[in-house]
Amino acid sequence: METQSRAQNLRKRLGAQIAYRNDSPAVEYQAPTAALAGKKITLAWVAATEEDQQAIEALLPKPHPDGTPIQPEELPQGLPASIRLKLEIRVNGETKATGPALTAGSEPIGAGAFSNYFDLTTWDETTDLLVAGQQSALGLSVQGVSKTQLATLKTRLEETKQKLEAAQAAPENQRAALLQGLSAEHLTGDMLTANIWSYFAAHEAQGRVAGVQAGVIELPGLSYGLFHAAAEVQLRFGAYVTGVTFRGVLMDVGHLRHSAWVKNDDPKAPINNKPSLTANGRSAAQNRWGIYNRTRGQGASVLEGIIPERLFIDRSKCRYVNPNTTPPTVVNPTLPDCPRAITAVSAQAIAQAEGQKLYTLTEKNAAVALPKISASVEVRAAVTDALAVGKEVTIHERPIEVDGWRGTGYIVIDPQTGAGAYLIEGGARGGFFEKVGIAVMSLIGAFQKAEPALPAAAALLLLLAFGPVGAVLSLVVSGLALIADALSLLQNASNPCELAISAIVGGLLLITFAFALAAPGVGWAFAMAGAGYMLSWLVSENWVAGVCRVTGKVGRLRKAW
Repeated sequence: METQSRAQNLRKRLGAQIAYRNDSPAVEYQAPTAALAGKKITLAWVAATEEDQQAIEALLPKPHPDGTPIQPEELPQGLPASIRLKLEIRVNGETKATGPALTAGSEPIGAGAFSNYFDLTTWDETTDLLVAGQQSALGLSVQGVSKTQLATLKTRLEETKQKLEAAQAAPENQRAALLQGLSAEHLTGDMLTANIWSYFAAHEAQGRVAGVQAGVIELPGLSYGLFHAAAEVQLRFGAYVTGVTFRGVLMDVGHLRHSAWVKNDDPKAPINNKPSLTANGRSAAQNRWGIYNRTRGQGASVLEGIIPERLFIDRSKCRYVNPNTTPPTVVNPTLPDCPRAITAVSAQAIAQAEGQKLYTLTEKNAAVALPKISASVEVRAAVTDALAVGKEVTIHERPIEVDGWRGTGYIVIDPQTGAGAYLIEGGARGGFFEKVGIAVMSLIGAFQKAEPALPAAAALLLLLAFGPVGAVLSLVVSGLALIADALSLLQNASNPCELAISAIVGGLLLITFAFALAAPGVGWAFAMAGAGYMLSWLVSENWVAGVCRVTGKVGRLRKAW
């Protein structure tokens, strides 16, 4: 019993608290990470009462008399403050904690934390500003995202899509029966979760490749992030909340952890024997580690934009630049530009393309450089606070305007470690993407019950809003699953032959994945799904080991001959 008690006390835990106006936690939930690993966690704002639910249903457009389908543009693009919502923390669709009723547009403070390794009674905590009415997925990376959880989500997404397509093709009087059992968790919850899990899977794969190139060992830590169907609070006279509008999606990964160090920190080693690596008085190993952390941070910021872009944009219907050709070519030149996600890195790239200067601010030059920067009061305050504690801030001259978003992207770095926060206006540590049709997910998520309260028309609108992108959303998860297989090949290699073959196969597939993120159309997703199937077969059949055994036997025969 004593051993069991000690083991229980040593288990890492995830804690989540939601407080409103700095009061005591209105919602609180804790659970061992082992019990949550690989499970879908959602923050669902649902109608607080039956009257609130009826008010939401009353906002939905009525069926057309001629039988033509309702269009996404006919949906209300927000909720008024007269509607009250309550927060439910759900694990795999099961409600674990419920908060009090709040008016739509209220802004409670969320805090998520893992217990610390060095002291399990303390917490490694990150706070997030939430919005009542903003449906969210909370994605966990418990030292990585597994292939199994990605495959499970992929299967569920495909089943949901098949139900929606069958209902769409059926007569009106049969649709409710075909959608029986389909809840907001299958629609909104799964689509949001696919984004945040895809982010962590891609980030882990990116780290493995970057680590090999930089001579660094990186191990994923306990991380979490949020992916929101973003709701913007509407104010009257700048003070009175009148409700929320649904604008797009927002990736906010503020709790990203990993352990990393250089493979060779011997000062006499050739890789460390460069004067430039020790010019600042620190060891070459420390500087290489810092450079690596900066590189990983920039890559993480880029992914926060790439993932939602690939999941929500049908590039066959808009104009974009294909960077995989030499020189880069414009695809679909006669169509409107594809929407762009905004991250700290992309905002600074856009600003530079407009001719703006980038400033790197420190305590030493802040007095001279800060007056040259035009930014909101909130951004300037955040920059000033960061500089006051010795951080380094990179920021562009003035706000940019892209696809309905206006603001500043800035990066706050710890110069000692290279770790930092990659921020956009509004305080999000991630990326914003404006998307017409997000109102569908937000409204569906607000229904209190699974069925029959979920109208068939509202469910079908989700399929209508995203069109063929639903297929990409499902298949990208399959593509990310092949990443896990590629890494499994490398990890399971037990001799030089297996390592060499695994590196070649895994490397080719990782290159395929990198190309797929920028490739046009839906075909790339099918290619990745096929590659994933092939790779899974190689792993399950132990093909690599078999090839090495045959190669070894041939080599011995040739030597004997």
